[in-house]
Amino acid sequence: MRPVTIDPGRFKELDFTDEIADSLSYKTTTYTVGAVYHLTPKFSVFYNMANNNAAPSNNSIILPDKKLPPPTNGETNDYGLG
Repeated sequence: MRPVTIDPGRFKELDFTDEIADSLSYKTTTYTVGAVYHLTPKFSVFYNMANNNAAPSNNSIILPDKKLPPPTNGETNDYGLG
């Protein structure tokens, strides 16, 4: 197998200014709310609502500003009988 060589002249460096460095950090808030109601000692109903956030992908940037993509998020509503 041949070693892979990379021509450094083909790739330009990315300049990380203070504005770009600030865009590399993020803060998020999540919540969960739920309730269980016992109709009888052996039968209950429940409901739960929540959201979540994942860390943004740090192996890609959005051009032309060279910023990280926004964090992904999700929401859920769960309910059932127990």
